[in-house]
Amino acid sequence: MYSVLPDSARHTMYTFKALIYDGNRQRIVSHDCETKAEFEQYLTREFGCYVCLWIAQDVKNIAS
Repeated sequence: MYSVLPDSARHTMYTFKALIYDGNRQRIVSHDCETKAEFEQYLTREFGCYVCLWIAQDVKNIAS
């Protein structure tokens, strides 16, 4: 037996990519999350201080 999540419980995942400069070098960072705000929290948590030069958002491919 399995249960199907109601529409309200389903979340769209995105793959966010950004080109950042962390004070030493530029790097491309990728992370899967639901919102741009979550991605920005991830960047702050991982890098503390950075400059975001470019950002993109793609729907994450999830096999159903």
